[in-house]
Amino acid sequence: MQNFHSLKNVWLTNFCENKQIFVSVVMIQIVVVIYALSSLSFNLRFLYSLSILTLLAHFIGMTVIIILCKLQSWLNQFNVIYGVLLVITIVVGITSIISQLIGFLDLQLSLQLITGDNSINHINIKLSLSSVIICLALMRYFYIQDQWHKQIKKLSEAKLMALQARIKPHFLFNSLNSIASLITIDPE
Repeated sequence: MQNFHSLKNVWLTNFCENKQIFVSVVMIQIVVVIYALSSLSFNLRFLYSLSILTLLAHFIGMTVIIILCKLQSWLNQFNVIYGVLLVITIVVGITSIISQLIGFLDLQLSLQLITGDNSINHINIKLSLSSVIICLALMRYFYIQDQWHKQIKKLSEAKLMALQARIKPHFLFNSLNSIASLITIDPE
């Protein structure tokens, strides 16, 4: 574990760790699959939609993770309320920039990723909202996990100290008994 766990005001987990990255990627994929399944059509268009959504969601998700990883120590300087508002602002900003960029590239390259009444602004709002919800859920999950690990560590240290305190009197008692028995055998 890194040294940030010893800091007093740590509310944002370290998104640079493998476990946090893995859990984030799995959570993003679960949300994408649930969203894709909501259309209830299992044809080639479903697979195409699922693949595009997966690519876009993971691109946005990994960009957010990298930025939160780099800004973690700076964000932890703020109290929780301001920090969470900053994280939400960062997530919405990144999501908006990427979705606008994807919309621009779609129009320029005629990929027709965005069709029908799904305008880029409509997609931007949906992506931003889902990104914020996923990010807040992950932050809460990792916060609870970090607090649980700290509690387990403190409990283990307390148990170890209690065992050591129980051993010390026995060691002293046994040492004094050994000395007392040696005095009767060889007083010098």
